Amino acid sequence: MIPRILSIVVDEAHVVSHWGSGFRKKYGSLGILRALVPKGTPFVAMSATLSDRVRRDVLSKLQFKAGTYLDLMIGNDRPNVSIVVRAIHNTMNTYSDLDFLIPTGVTDPKEVKQAFVYADQISTAEGMEKRLYGISPESFRAAGIIRPYSSGYSVEYRTMVMALFKAGIVRILICTDAAGMVCFHLSALILRLK
Repeated sequence: MIPRILSIVVDEAHVVSHWGSGFRKKYGSLGILRALVPKGTPFVAMSATLSDRVRRDVLSKLQFKAGTYLDLMIGNDRPNVSIVVRAIHNTMNTYSDLDFLIPTGVTDPKEVKQAFVYADQISTAEGMEKRLYGISPESFRAAGIIRPYSSGYSVEYRTMVMALFKAGIVRILICTDAAGMVCFHLSALILRLK
C-alpha cells in the first residue's frame, strides 16, 4: 500500500531562504517536492520571521504561484518577550558585556530574569556559560540555571532543558540557532523574557 500524503508542511520556512543558498542547499530546492506528490497536494509554509525579501524568496523556492495561496499574517508581537541589544564595550572573548544578566548581589535564581542568549558558535556559547557561572553564586551552577542548547546535544537533552526553561528552573539558555532556528550573523543576540 502506498502511503497517502495529505500535505507538505515547511515549518521555520525562512530557512529555505537563509540556508538554501549555502549552508543547507537542499532547503533551497524543497519546491521540487511538488513534482513528486499528486497535483493539488497542499503546501504550507510557516515562519514568524519573514521579511518581505525573504518571503518573496521562500514563495519562489517553494514554487507558490501568485494568487494560488492564502497569505495569513497574524504577527509575532509577544508582550512577554523583549529584545535587548547592547553595544559591546569590552573584549569579545571575555563575555563581560553579558554581566547584566546576573544582577549584582543576587542570591536566588528566581531573581535572574529568564533569557535566551544566541551565540553563533558552540565554542562562543561555552565561553558565555563559563563567564556567567563565574559571576554567579556557586549554588547557581549546582542548580543548573544556565544551560547550553545546540544541535550538538541529544534530542533528549534538548527536550529536558527546554522543559526546565519553560518551568522556570533554567533561567538562561545559551543557544545556537537550534533553539528557534533563528539565523543571526552576530556574535550574540539576547532575547530577554519579562
